[in-house]
Amino acid sequence: MAEEYFDIYDEQLNHLGTAPRSTVHQSGFWHQTFHCWIYFQQWNEMYILFQRRHPRKDTFPGHYDITCAGHLTAGEQPEDGVREISEELGLQVSFHDLQPLGVHKLVNLDGPLVDREISHVYAYRCAQALDQYILQPDEVSSLVKMNLDQALSLFSGTQSSAIVEGVALQPDGQMTCLSETVTLTDFVPHGAPYYLQVLQTIRSFCQKE
Repeated sequence: MAEEYFDIYDEQLNHLGTAPRSTVHQSGFWHQTFHCWIYFQQWNEMYILFQRRHPRKDTFPGHYDITCAGHLTAGEQPEDGVREISEELGLQVSFHDLQPLGVHKLVNLDGPLVDREISHVYAYRCAQALDQYILQPDEVSSLVKMNLDQALSLFSGTQSSAIVEGVALQPDGQMTCLSETVTLTDFVPHGAPYYLQVLQTIRSFCQKE
């Protein structure tokens, strides 16, 4: 398979050209990504969904992460990112149904690569049962829900752990139920400011609906 090429940018977000994925992460070029957070209401409680990265991922294997995220390849625009939702979760979504959460500059130096992202972030309300999602086997190992207030408390540091519940994809393709206690170390370290801003904005959406 041919290596993906990304548009690359300098610190001031001036477009520099394109580069292969491996070079982008080795050299730390700024590049564009798409994030989508899925949330829903159940019995007057709001929940946010997290995916668990496949244990063979090259960065942060087995960590909980954004519901759905992916790179935008060279020439792509944010609206092209909805393909990630279809690929990773089997969910067909129109870009026009997403709620914009802004553009975030994220730097992650904790893994083996230098990751500098210009992230176009969106939210999507979806009441679909977790066992009805179709998880991409080589990308996502489980999909879980967390109470939105608990998530805010966890990422703000006012509580040290939280409960997640959902489904795990087994090697034979079957889905099994999952429930466990998680701490901050179980999540990809995008930084508390990012998580809190996203979660607080989603809560404001919920209060208006």
